[in-house]
Amino acid sequence: MVFKHLDFTYAYAFAARAADTVLCGVDADPYIHDSLAEDDLTFVTKIRRPAKITLLHDFVHAVNFSDLDYATGHFEIEAGEDFAGLLASAGAEIPAWLDSDEWPDHVSELDKMLSQAALTVSAAAFHILFADRPFLYAFQKLVAERVRGVDALEFPDAFNRPGVLKRSSHLPVWLKRAVFHRDHGRCQACFTDLTGMLTTNEDIRLDHMLPLALSGTNDPTNFQLLCERCNLEKSAADSFDTQKVHSYW
Repeated sequence: MVFKHLDFTYAYAFAARAADTVLCGVDADPYIHDSLAEDDLTFVTKIRRPAKITLLHDFVHAVNFSDLDYATGHFEIEAGEDFAGLLASAGAEIPAWLDSDEWPDHVSELDKMLSQAALTVSAAAFHILFADRPFLYAFQKLVAERVRGVDALEFPDAFNRPGVLKRSSHLPVWLKRAVFHRDHGRCQACFTDLTGMLTTNEDIRLDHMLPLALSGTNDPTNFQLLCERCNLEKSAADSFDTQKVHSYW
């Protein structure tokens, strides 16, 4: 298991901004185009097979860096303090000119620094959002609209037919472990314990929350843990069970 130090100071704001865009449609189109462009080879590569830098990482970065880019372009002097805080939370060195009224003279350089810092903060925001399955399902619904816009004839190795991806031939161990950990080793439909601690249970399935037949993807954000029975009952249906959690008290 790999342990990482993540600073969540700005991650909650990043996660909230992305969630608003997905769940409330807040100025969604520009950000969707920037990060989920169906004519982009990177997009097709990511929906085709699981990658550790997911579509959600890209989306969170696109939404939040767009806001930062707007802020630097409007030269609000008092924003320098916020920029410095973001850079610090990402572990970046803060240039001397950022603490003065001179930072508008360095916008191009600042944008590059903020874009890199936003990648780090987006990774922390991903940890918040990946735990929220209903949000992930809504996000995949948004992605599905772009999947249906891909010219399948250009990518015959990726698609069975327009709007329907081929199933990934291999699900990496890191993905299986991550989904199992996030879902606490329980079937997300019937809540059966699949850890093997209470029962000798090996009927574990990684399920596409939004089925491939309905333009779902092989991106890590589209998987959940199901038992064999629930997986077979669901099949290719567009059904989603609400989040189940054990209350802390």
